[in-house]
Amino acid sequence: MRLKRLSIRNKLIAGFALVLLLPSLLIGLLSFTEAKQKLEDELLQSAGESIKLAQAALDNAIMPKLHDVDYFSNVFSAGMLKEDNAAVVQQKLDQYLKLHPDVSSIYVGTADGRLFASPAKSMTSGAYDPRKEDWYKAAKEKNGKAVLSKPFQADGSGNASLSVMQTLGDGSGVIAVDVNLSDVKKIAGDIKIGRSGYVVILDTDKKFLIHPTEKQGTAAAGTWVDTLFGSDSGKFSYTFNGEDKKMVFLTNKLTGWKIAGTMAQADVDTAAQSILRMTLFVILGAVIIGAAIVYFIIRSIVKPLNELVASAGQISEGNLTETIHVHTDDEIGKLADSFNTMTTSLRDVISQLSNSIEHVAASAEELTASAEQTSMATESITQSIQQVAAGSEDQTEQVEASAQLLTQMSEGIQQVADTFGSISSSSAYTKDKAAAGGEMVVQTAKQMHSIQSSVQESDTAIRSLGQKSEQIGAILDVIRNIADQTNMLALNAAIEAARAGEHGRGFAVVAAEVRKLAEQSAQSSGQIADLIQEIQQGMGHSIDVMGGVKAEVQSGMQLAQDTEQNFTEILQLTEETARHIQEVAATTQQMSANAQQVTVSVNEISHIAKETSASTQGVAAAAEQQSAAMEEISSSASTLSLMAEELQTIVRKFKI
Repeated sequence: MRLKRLSIRNKLIAGFALVLLLPSLLIGLLSFTEAKQKLEDELLQSAGESIKLAQAALDNAIMPKLHDVDYFSNVFSAGMLKEDNAAVVQQKLDQYLKLHPDVSSIYVGTADGRLFASPAKSMTSGAYDPRKEDWYKAAKEKNGKAVLSKPFQADGSGNASLSVMQTLGDGSGVIAVDVNLSDVKKIAGDIKIGRSGYVVILDTDKKFLIHPTEKQGTAAAGTWVDTLFGSDSGKFSYTFNGEDKKMVFLTNKLTGWKIAGTMAQADVDTAAQSILRMTLFVILGAVIIGAAIVYFIIRSIVKPLNELVASAGQISEGNLTETIHVHTDDEIGKLADSFNTMTTSLRDVISQLSNSIEHVAASAEELTASAEQTSMATESITQSIQQVAAGSEDQTEQVEASAQLLTQMSEGIQQVADTFGSISSSSAYTKDKAAAGGEMVVQTAKQMHSIQSSVQESDTAIRSLGQKSEQIGAILDVIRNIADQTNMLALNAAIEAARAGEHGRGFAVVAAEVRKLAEQSAQSSGQIADLIQEIQQGMGHSIDVMGGVKAEVQSGMQLAQDTEQNFTEILQLTEETARHIQEVAATTQQMSANAQQVTVSVNEISHIAKETSASTQGVAAAAEQQSAAMEEISSSASTLSLMAEELQTIVRKFKI
């Protein structure tokens, strides 16, 4: 949940920090570990070279003596060692001792118990018998091969010595040389392994021969001794006097002694400190440089996204004047261009919609005014027609009365003349009313033509508005396609980021945020599409209503034409009736003779009057229907005006 609440900037910082720090620390740790291991290996290798140097010193001290005793074993023989040659033998021994300062003594023991030595030793008979000595016995056991004795301390100097023995070639005795190993000790002591390491030599009895602190002959103790004598060569770690150490060792082939180089683990750690410091400096420098690069990368991503978010917020509040300025060719730059294009399209659509709504509102007001005028005219026509209907009924009654008078013609011509005078007046009145009714019907027909024109204009305007709504829907489809494509691009970026693993996690987050923006754009487009659909539904209803109005107006026009024709016939009949009445009045003297004819004419007049009355009532009913239709037109125009006002209110929310 906390990760979802983080901004893209913080997510990118966290992601880049992990990508930057973890590899740097891991590489630094591995580099330091490997460098430390290499340093340790180099120190151990140096220790190995050092013990080889000590071994070479030991071999150089012993190997020549092996050759020397072999040489003397061939020089000295039973004949050479006779009593009369004692001086010659002694001279050779003294000369050898003088030439080899590392030799403490050289001596020859004969088979008959005599001893030749340099420096000279007591040769008193019975005082010293070399044949009883270990060195003599050991040489005899090897029978012609050189033998090395165990190390010993020849004097109080603390230096170790070693005897090299070999039987004489003819078996008449044993030649031996005591070798002082002080030079070996000096060389071993001069060797430094690391800062505090040193060389150690132990004999086959696990006793120290050479050690910087332990005395010669001191037995070595500890598990490391068993490890040391467990193989001919190698290296291992151990603890000595509470200190962790490492040891490299080998076995001298001549003596079987163990030559080892030991150093403290602290020396390795101390030497590795400089590597650690250098590694930390390199990591710190890499992190600083990487942080600077990451800062500019994050800034180049977050800044345009913040501008997009701010502009989207302004557009969501209706401000379509916002323009995003992102001068890059990457996906964010393309998204900004698409966003600006969408804003421009919306601005054009809203502007056209506003103009269309204003035109519809004006047309609705004109239609309302025309409907009100037509309604008033229709009411006037209705009143006139009702008056005509009343006059027709009176005419019918008069005609019937005339018929009765004709049957009573015998009662008096004067009464007939008076009656026909009344009929003449009524006919004149009827003629005038019929003429007025005809004029009203003509005026009604003209007004119906005007209503038809207004309805046609309103229908055209509404259909134009419907076409504009369809254009808006098409533009919204383009916007939805852009949002879908943006969403698809964000999904593809998330898939590529997932393939990139840890290195692409930050881009996956960025892709997710871009997909949210696309979904918001699609949602806003959907809302606008819903509004446009409501407008189109309202337009459809208005078109249906206008269709009904057109039909009603057409019906009203037809009724007006029929009424005009009826009024024309009424006027003609009325004129004809007046003419007949005048003829009747003029020929009153002929009434008696023509009574039957007058009766027939009066009956015809009565029939015509009844038809006129019925037609007049039909015209009145049609006028009432026309009045109701005009009221419906007025109501539809008011509804259309309200819808236009609602659309204007919605459009005013947008700032273009």
